[in-house]
Amino acid sequence: MTPEPVPEPATEPVAGRDTLDGLAAELLRLAPGLDPGPATALLRRAYRAGRADGRRETVESREHGGW
Repeated sequence: MTPEPVPEPATEPVAGRDTLDGLAAELLRLAPGLDPGPATALLRRAYRAGRADGRRETVESREHGGW
């Protein structure tokens, strides 16, 4: 049995898909063997970590940029 080809992810934001729930659904579709609970929790942690890192970089750039 030949596996179905995995479509390339879109690079442009797609309404409804580029939310945490939409991204979790896409992740589970691409990797159907993942347990939904831990996979979704990991995705949410990564999202929060990215936001925190972005905030930290913004503060640092303002401190060093003379804002």
